[in-house]
Amino acid sequence: MGERKRRVLGLVALWGIVMGGLGSASCYGHTCDGDTQVYGRAPGEGQLVNPDTWQSSPIDGDWIPFTKQRIWFFEMDALGRLPATITPYISAERNPVRDGNWTIGSGNLAEQSGAGSGRVAIKNNTCADYYIRLVVTAAPRPSAPAPTADPADAAAPISDASTSDAGD
Repeated sequence: MGERKRRVLGLVALWGIVMGGLGSASCYGHTCDGDTQVYGRAPGEGQLVNPDTWQSSPIDGDWIPFTKQRIWFFEMDALGRLPATITPYISAERNPVRDGNWTIGSGNLAEQSGAGSGRVAIKNNTCADYYIRLVVTAAPRPSAPAPTADPADAAAPISDASTSDAGD
């Protein structure tokens, strides 16, 4: 085999190696492994907006990093009830009010699971990095029942003073 053919074959082999390496940089294998985090246990992580609504961060503040394949376990002890609505907002910017825009997360971008009393899990099941803001609302707590009359009060005798002068 001539020198020229060896060079051409070498270049073709090199091209194949480079293209094979570029083609494997995707979400296959372990190139997109994520992690698991808990949010809401430390002071300053989340807050009640009102007695029935919890948010992970203010809409005009910095949102939480939501990296590829990450699962956030949100602990909302202050809410303490089963969520009625779970709304994940997603942005490519840490502070989307100041720097960008946002959308409601759905599909693989914000998979929801594990809802329970004061908790929910949200997974970014993609290979892209985002930021998340979570708003959770629970049904209002039942109001306290109205006080009822004490049955002992109904059985109390009527005072003699109100009836003693009736015959005079």
